[in-house]
Amino acid sequence: MQLGDTAYLLFGQKKFKEGDSMPISFQGATYEVQISAIERTSFTLRLNKEEITRPIKPVANKP
Repeated sequence: MQLGDTAYLLFGQKKFKEGDSMPISFQGATYEVQISAIERTSFTLRLNKEEITRPIKPVANKP
């Protein structure tokens, strides 16, 4: 989602912008993952010095 000059990533009712951290639970442990980039079709997450870029799936329009 784009509001003015700022891109936001929406997860449920929460919205995050570049530089925000979000808690991720994996195998019983919680990690603070930073959102390092948000593009029109993808976003990048960082944990420590490692990064992963994931595509953003388009929202299907309901009739």
